Amino acid sequence: MRNFALIVLSALFLGSCAFSRAATPSDAIESGVLSRIVAEKIEESRAALAKGDIILTREISDRALLKLIESRHHFTVRDYEMFHAEIAVLRLKSAHSHQHRAEIIESDLFPLIYNTRVERWKNYYTTRGREHFSRYLGRAAIYMEEVKGILAEEGLPLDLAYVVIIESGYYPFARSHAGAVGLWQFMERTAKMKGLEIDYWVDERRDPGKSTRAAASYLRDLYEEFGSWEMALAAYNYGPTAVRRNIRRWNTDDYWEIYLPRETEEFVPKIMAAIFIAKEPELFGFETIESSPLSYRKYTLKGAVDLRSIASLSGTDIRDIQFLNPEIRRMVTPPVSEYNIRIPEENYEKFVSNFESLPASEAYLSQEEINRRIRRVEYYNVRRGDNLWVISRRYNVSVAQIKQWNNLSSARIYPNQRLKLYIRGS
Repeated sequence: MRNFALIVLSALFLGSCAFSRAATPSDAIESGVLSRIVAEKIEESRAALAKGDIILTREISDRALLKLIESRHHFTVRDYEMFHAEIAVLRLKSAHSHQHRAEIIESDLFPLIYNTRVERWKNYYTTRGREHFSRYLGRAAIYMEEVKGILAEEGLPLDLAYVVIIESGYYPFARSHAGAVGLWQFMERTAKMKGLEIDYWVDERRDPGKSTRAAASYLRDLYEEFGSWEMALAAYNYGPTAVRRNIRRWNTDDYWEIYLPRETEEFVPKIMAAIFIAKEPELFGFETIESSPLSYRKYTLKGAVDLRSIASLSGTDIRDIQFLNPEIRRMVTPPVSEYNIRIPEENYEKFVSNFESLPASEAYLSQEEINRRIRRVEYYNVRRGDNLWVISRRYNVSVAQIKQWNNLSSARIYPNQRLKLYIRGS
């Protein structure tokens, strides 16, 4: 097997266009014989793996793969992919002989398939994308316990928690170019349909617990309609109306056969690759995910309070207060009769003591101050010669704010373009 890689590449090149060759009766006979040969080698490799013989597992798997590639024109595309996936999983496990791990990685979401599409993303996450994926796993350690707890309460597969790795990298403040927000990347319309509050003061898409509860409800609806988690996730990514249209057009509801946009076609393979890695991170050179949920206590406020005051009174960094309360969109809590603010566990008693010693007029913002902080929505039609700097000076806002409010990736604007602006003052 010293020159195995070269032999495989040569065989792959010679047989790369052979699937289109017309089949003959003799092909069918030979296909059956070759299928038995490959299947027997796969069973031999599995038996070696079960015994813990890593070297023999790899050798037999390599022989099976070589036979498969050399004879690929005798197989249907479906059979070729099926055999290739089985061999790939065996080769994957045998590649980590230093751990001597032979257990099967399983999921309660769907049967894990290790085909070329999944392998491509596994390779990316463990090479060029390793730094990003490592950061995602680190953030997952903070939130995954809460997410899985909610999924369990809702009676859904716990491995849906790994979808968040692909959607947002477990970053509550994540926002896509299309305007999807939070761990589960909800669009505003869908989020409101599922009961999440989005207004000037809060965006509950950024709250890990509330957004997970809403995502669980939405995913259950999609699963009940489409009948498989693969297709439910495709609908989550692409939209249920578009998936229904494609099912009618292509007359199939098989995720691996239906035509979908590239992003959606890669969505489930990405999730499967993430599950492979996240369930056995050490096999792929990552640190084990050790749950480290946030430690906090809630305090009920009776009005609007500046977050900087909360940080000061609790002896906490303002960034920690914002991190614990990601749904808050401003530097002030919502001006409602009751709002539960999260305070770090170790700073809670200090905050309560300091806050409750203040008179109400100092503890809470006045209505006048709240009105001063409110920004009203105004729309501006771009005129010839305008630029963002000119507009920002005219309305006393920053260029960065205008770009954020309008999802602009650059400072380029065009005549007659309509810009949304938030102007301070009630």
